[in-house]
Amino acid sequence: AILALDEEFLSEDVWQGLAELKDRTPTFSLLVLQTENTDVPPPYLHTADRILSPPHQPWRVVSAIRQTLHARSAGERARILSQQLLALNSSLAESQAALLAQNKELEAVNSRLRQLSELKETLTGMLVHDLKAPLSAMMGALQFITMDPRNTLSKGSMKIINGGLAAGKQMQRLTITLLDEQKLENNQLVFDIEPTNLQNTLNTSLEMMGPLFSMHKVSVEVDIPPDAPLLRADPIILQRIIENLLDNAVKYSPTGGIISIFATVQGEMMEICVADQGEGIPPEHRELIFERFAQLDNPDIEKIRGGVGLGLTFCKLAVETMGGRIWVDSLDDVGAAFHFTIPIAAEDFPDRKGKM
Repeated sequence: AILALDEEFLSEDVWQGLAELKDRTPTFSLLVLQTENTDVPPPYLHTADRILSPPHQPWRVVSAIRQTLHARSAGERARILSQQLLALNSSLAESQAALLAQNKELEAVNSRLRQLSELKETLTGMLVHDLKAPLSAMMGALQFITMDPRNTLSKGSMKIINGGLAAGKQMQRLTITLLDEQKLENNQLVFDIEPTNLQNTLNTSLEMMGPLFSMHKVSVEVDIPPDAPLLRADPIILQRIIENLLDNAVKYSPTGGIISIFATVQGEMMEICVADQGEGIPPEHRELIFERFAQLDNPDIEKIRGGVGLGLTFCKLAVETMGGRIWVDSLDDVGAAFHFTIPIAAEDFPDRKGKM
């Protein structure tokens, strides 16, 4: 509502009453028509919404009313918007306080999870380390039986003992991998880098794993160039990488299957491949299998992956530490083929040892 009054009707009591009315009624507007022009501010200056000086032509009065109504409408919208903004700010402040509280809670949970993870790592290391002694004792006892000339063992008994030795060596590789994978992640594993003969390293691995191949009835085919260059690697770590990949290939190879090992020179790198004739690895899982404790779980695959999923993680960390990379695909869509690269040693390769 708008009230247009001539100035002469605005006594002090009237405009004070109008001021009180405006305070009680925010939508009420007051238009004052001055009787004469003056530079002295009228006492109702802060009460009136608009003051129209003479002359008071009808069109000027109508225009003043329209402007007053428009200003009142805009002011009301601004007041409502201001209230909404205040309410929104209050809500945002409450949300921010809640988020801060949640962040603190998450930080506490994350801190506890880190502590539990460190505790688990320590406990795992202690358990694995304690397993090495009894495992070595059992392996020694089995080897003594096979080497003692006073023992006369049947072919069946020897086969059983050899199977036990193969399983024991497999368990030894697992325990060492568990310990060294943890050292690798913490940058604590020492690498002795030197010119390394791939064929010699591979021969050692094949000799060590011969009983395992016999137990699972798989054969191995090797294709390495006779003039293959020396590699810039730690020979013990390289042997461990090869044995982990062979161990993985044995798990998936069918009875009578063939494991293929070949190497090719690719620029300044040697690419080595260990391939089996198993079910293979789906493309969507080919990155996942290198993650720690990752295992495939496919009901369509009869042989489910064994172990704790650390062998391939160790291989990835070790290969990358020596300057190479590792990946998996398949050969002619058959089985899984693990490829990894190792730098070729320069002719003037310097001898040096230490952490990489």
